[in-house]
Amino acid sequence: MSALIGKVAATVLAAAAGTVVALSPASAATAGEPAVDTKIQKATAAQAYAEAQAAATPSQNAYIAVAGPAAQRVQVTYNIPASVTVAQSILESGWGTSGLTSVHKNYFGFKCASPTNPGPIAIGCRNLGTEECTPNCHGTTAYFRVHRSMEDSFRDYGRLLTTSSLYAHALPHRTDPDRFIQEIGWRYATDPNYANKIITLMRDHDLYRFNAPITPEPPAAPPKVRSVVTAGGNQAFGIAPDGHVISTFWSADITTNGGWHDWFRIPTGYADGVAGLNATVTATTLNGTRQLFTVAADGRVISTFWSAGTSTNGGWHKWFPIQGGHNGGVVAPNAVVTALGDQIYSTAPDGRVMSTFWSADITTNGGWHDWFVIPGGAGDGVTAPNSVVTATTLNGAPQLFTTAADGRVISTFWSANTTTNGGWSGWFTIPGGHQDGKTRANSVVGVLGNQLYTTALDGRVMSTFWSANTTTNGGWSGWFTIPTGYADGTTAPNTSVTAATVNGTPQLFTTAPDGHVISTFWSAGTTTNGGWHEWFTIPTGYADGDTAPNSAIGITTLNDQAQLFTIAANGHVISTFWSAQIPTNGGWHEWFPLPGGTDDGLVRV
Repeated sequence: MSALIGKVAATVLAAAAGTVVALSPASAATAGEPAVDTKIQKATAAQAYAEAQAAATPSQNAYIAVAGPAAQRVQVTYNIPASVTVAQSILESGWGTSGLTSVHKNYFGFKCASPTNPGPIAIGCRNLGTEECTPNCHGTTAYFRVHRSMEDSFRDYGRLLTTSSLYAHALPHRTDPDRFIQEIGWRYATDPNYANKIITLMRDHDLYRFNAPITPEPPAAPPKVRSVVTAGGNQAFGIAPDGHVISTFWSADITTNGGWHDWFRIPTGYADGVAGLNATVTATTLNGTRQLFTVAADGRVISTFWSAGTSTNGGWHKWFPIQGGHNGGVVAPNAVVTALGDQIYSTAPDGRVMSTFWSADITTNGGWHDWFVIPGGAGDGVTAPNSVVTATTLNGAPQLFTTAADGRVISTFWSANTTTNGGWSGWFTIPGGHQDGKTRANSVVGVLGNQLYTTALDGRVMSTFWSANTTTNGGWSGWFTIPTGYADGTTAPNTSVTAATVNGTPQLFTTAPDGHVISTFWSAGTTTNGGWHEWFTIPTGYADGDTAPNSAIGITTLNDQAQLFTIAANGHVISTFWSAQIPTNGGWHEWFPLPGGTDDGLVRV
């Protein structure tokens, strides 16, 4: 399948994944296209390989000097050995001299899925002459992908190898370049010696040196980026200092501790239910049953559910892993699990959003489907370090939001009318407005109805909303800030914005740089600041309401009252609730701790 190897079988790769082919001579090219360099149109694979095996020339060394670092950067994203990327690009592009490469920056001969569909990374398609063997060889034309740069072409290659089922069997061998290309070669090319030729190139030109571990720039956050209490109904969940998931619940029958039960562990099962660093607990209801998700220390998503039929462990099932599929179900460091209906989402080590869903028709893996990625579109759906996937329903369809590597908010939505990518649209950015929609490191996108909230580069809370009357930017307004009041509405590093409806009014909660919880609410009677009240603090009570670094605010409705939960600097969970009967502090009760039980209710900070 290589331009240096000879003629190819057009059926080896599905067109949607991109097919590597050899270009025909210039006489078969589309009118107006530059002639294809006939130097690489060798009659036999033996002639082509002999040239590739020759001692490196200055121009070949120059090619390696550019291709090596580009392949390393792609390795960071896709974890494909850089040595293999460089060697295949050499063989496929004739050291970058083929017409397809020199004119259209297509280093691997990838075709377009259709004349107007170059895929999520390429920028267009060009109709060029080629020769295909099916098995008899004949001249034809085909639409080939056009890339902006070598690096984009290399990224397209990395995406193909990591998303096509044809190469899934090879991915476990990515730490062994020779074995990796051996596993790839028999699917990638019709030449039985293809893998050996790539290995020879890697050895002769010492391309293995580009496989040295690359340490990307560390995230701006400290080692601990989040401490979260999850609340739902009358129950709260957190992570104890030893990593175990702990819980408490409120009951009118409990006359002490404000009605809250002592904290207790939910152990046993996979990894004894111990969560990894920066893991959080996600609680949802599935099949009428409360179910929890978190991330174990080995990066696997684990789950448990409550059942009245379980007589041990407080009614909680043993923790079990949800594995299989993309990367074996292992998620990125500091990843969070998000649930919506019967589907969960997280981020993979390669930065892509990954998902799985539960179905009664699946008889293995606890009913959970293998994990799959949602790629395509802006940045190929690759997210920033420590990013979180927010899932909601907008206009009757599931929609996801997260932050891309460049800090912008990106989104995708599911539609039954989308026949590719599992029904998910290509990721798109929501730019424009305040700081062009760029977020601060480790920001989370909050959603309430048709409006989004997050933190901008300058630390201010910013928002955008969707409207059918907005004909640009996918219906989203330009981002705008919600300033004024306490700390001018600026937030602490690594904080998130919690949005909820309180007393029928949209209300936001976050933490100020001094650690106090601050809030604002929208009112049609407020004629300035876009209808938003000035930010105000919710102080007094335990620790004066000061929170731990990196803490978030959970909210639930308990006894028909809004109740907040967060973490004090000493690690205790603290809470407050709103009541129309409280004439001070904006109607909010003094903060109080929820101690007792496991580790006296201390959580990991």
